[in-house]
Amino acid sequence: MSMDERIKGVLRRAGGFEVTNYEQSEDRLRITGRVAQEDSQRWNVLMKHLLLSAGIPGESPWQVDLSRKYFVRDDKMLFSWRIIVAAEPDTKLSDALITFESIALEVIPLPRMDQGPDVVDVPLQASSTRLGLGPEGKGARIIKGSTQ
Repeated sequence: MSMDERIKGVLRRAGGFEVTNYEQSEDRLRITGRVAQEDSQRWNVLMKHLLLSAGIPGESPWQVDLSRKYFVRDDKMLFSWRIIVAAEPDTKLSDALITFESIALEVIPLPRMDQGPDVVDVPLQASSTRLGLGPEGKGARIIKGSTQ
């Protein structure tokens, strides 16, 4: 899987971000996309996590800029989200994107276990055709008084 596909996938899973435009240069990645209303809480968590993890310019090997891009369509004022990931001069963009991806993965929620694990009791049944005693008479056998 290419880095482009990995970044798009992690943004979708972590923040409900649907990529509409993906442009990469030598030292910068610019992504534009949208977030559905029902995913806005996840998106806010991801944005905050990315901003806190990027650090202070000059002290971190990469920076992230998150903003809204406004436009008009059918007389309606709309916006899309814009993410810019930039590598510092002494860092390769591919290294910055690997870090960006791992930070975004930290936000993906684990499956909820509050309902308990999915466990199903299955009774084991023995049959005389399946028991198969060995040549020395050893192996599983039905015990008197037990039910099959």
